[in-house]
Amino acid sequence: MAGKTVRENPAADVQPPLVLRLAKQNERLLGRVAVLILAAAAVAVCWKSYSRMIERRAHSVLNEALAAADAGELGRAAEQLERLVSQYPRSRHGRDSLFYLGEVKYREGDSSGALNAYNRYVAAGPDGRWAAAARVGAAYSLEGGGDLEGACGEFRRAYEEDIEGVWAMDAQFGEARCEASLGRTSRARVVYEKMLESAEAPDLVMILEERLGALEAAPREGNGSS
Repeated sequence: MAGKTVRENPAADVQPPLVLRLAKQNERLLGRVAVLILAAAAVAVCWKSYSRMIERRAHSVLNEALAAADAGELGRAAEQLERLVSQYPRSRHGRDSLFYLGEVKYREGDSSGALNAYNRYVAAGPDGRWAAAARVGAAYSLEGGGDLEGACGEFRRAYEEDIEGVWAMDAQFGEARCEASLGRTSRARVVYEKMLESAEAPDLVMILEERLGALEAAPREGNGSS
């Protein structure tokens, strides 16, 4: 028609409504997010499977080490436990092996090695399932190495950290024993008397009374023996 211009593509310069453009952008964004979520889920599954494999391997080595220890092969057990700590430091069995290493070293008579292993176990997880036992083990190691002063303090701290726990009594007996060995009978007496106040088992009462009787017969602090 005359006077009328016809464009070859009438929609070429027509932009879609803003709502439609945003919808398309959101659709692309959601697609990318979905891909990332799926990738993260896949990584999580792979990591969980890998972690289980690591724990199984660590558990196998730990069982071998404990079997060696039970058989009296303490040197071999210590080597396996140290290898386990080195190879699987972040696994649960790897951390537990530090505690067992302390036990094996103590049985070997290596007080320094036992103390190091126990302290490393506590440092790796102060709230670990055997943390209280490791603290008591560290105190025994100090005592075995001749550091009675250090052992007294460590037994006391072990008791304070586990007052209601199963290792509290061991810690109290240890503290009193070290205090008495240092000649501080009055301090040892205080610990035994505190234990006697809450003791219920007849056998325990008898042991504590015997310990107190022995302290009464010992020379008083500050007085030489006659």
